[in-house]
Amino acid sequence: MAIRPRTRKRVQAVRRAADGSAFEKCEECGVMIAIALFDMHECGEKRKEVKRFKYIASGKVDNISKPFGSIEDEPRSPFVFFLEDFREKYNGNLVDASRICFNVWKYMSPEEQKPFNSRAMEVDLAHSRKLNQEAKTIYKADEEADSKTVGRYDKFYESYDHHEEEYYDSSDHFAHEFWEEDTLLDY
Repeated sequence: MAIRPRTRKRVQAVRRAADGSAFEKCEECGVMIAIALFDMHECGEKRKEVKRFKYIASGKVDNISKPFGSIEDEPRSPFVFFLEDFREKYNGNLVDASRICFNVWKYMSPEEQKPFNSRAMEVDLAHSRKLNQEAKTIYKADEEADSKTVGRYDKFYESYDHHEEEYYDSSDHFAHEFWEEDTLLDY
């Protein structure tokens, strides 16, 4: 019997424009569109403008500049507070400011670092209070499954625990079924 030649699967090539690019120009609107998306393109009157939501403030609005969970609420080290203050006062390059700021912080006395340490502790305390408050409001789910059948007795449950001594020599424990009975002699 001869071995049949393996049939090859046909693979469809990626569609290309006449010049070989993956984009084609729409004849109606003149926009370059990816060929893979060309069949979904709508131009002219069919084309729908994407509507964007514009925020309209009605009345007094506070706290827009500080959204919930902003960076100002997160705990930071005292050095970061010092770095922020230093960058506000320094008018040069920010990379140089970081280098200079580090050297200044390194040689500062603990008395000079106290205002930054206290500010860092205040922010950390406020952050931990907010986390504790959020943890109290979170719904705590049971570790058990929320089902009616949990905790009920299953009348079809069978225990497979064997308390007898195992006296089998085979590792799969099935050899005794064939060798202890005389069924092999019947065949």
